[in-house]
Amino acid sequence: MKIIRCIDLEILPTGINLVFLERLNLNGCSRLKTFPDMSRNISSLYLEETAIEEVPPWTENFSKLKYLLMQGCSKLEYVYLNVSKLKHLELVNFSLCGALTGADLNGYPSGIALEGEILDPELQASSSGPDNIVPKVEFSFINCFKLDEEAVLQQLSYEKLILSGEEIPLYFTHRTTGTSMAFPLVQTPHSPPFFRFRVCAVAVFNSNPTSGTIGVFTKVKCQFKSRLGRYYDSPINTTTSRYIRTGVIFFY
Repeated sequence: MKIIRCIDLEILPTGINLVFLERLNLNGCSRLKTFPDMSRNISSLYLEETAIEEVPPWTENFSKLKYLLMQGCSKLEYVYLNVSKLKHLELVNFSLCGALTGADLNGYPSGIALEGEILDPELQASSSGPDNIVPKVEFSFINCFKLDEEAVLQQLSYEKLILSGEEIPLYFTHRTTGTSMAFPLVQTPHSPPFFRFRVCAVAVFNSNPTSGTIGVFTKVKCQFKSRLGRYYDSPINTTTSRYIRTGVIFFY
């Protein structure tokens, strides 16, 4: 269903379940204040430049949701997304939401160290592998200047996270300027079957064009060296961000 730039649209029917509705595009409906609740089978929600003020907790019922795009929602203040319930979620964009103050991506433990720290043993025991720990979701919060970014960073509910900024956070102790870096991993007496660490990359633009847009493409590849000298490659993570005129921080 596609209803775009309908400036007179303020409310939608709620509490209904249109079982065949999978894609809903309400981009540019600038007076729409309530989050749509029209189908439990929805997979794509395009809600850019609307007047929606909150992403409610009951969005966890949208079990098939893959894409949630809400760029430029100037009145959006808070986001509740239980990522642990949204198994198919891939891409979420809240960029240019200037009133956004917080995002609760609950369902996973917070406070995980960002570099080389082994995950909690209880968390390991409850999961068969790293793919069950961190959902493969990309979040974008570019130019959300009121957002508590540190609170978002401490949540383990994303694979990729994009924020505005020009400096690498201080807790990243291994740093370099360039395209590659090598550092030792933390050693423990009882090594778990898997672990997780964070990678941060910063792109800063020296020019600020009066017209047009700037985009940036990042690619992260990790190569591990065993004690026996053997090398193992990780899957490659790539991210493309467009419509950027400021510094951007990428977290993986």
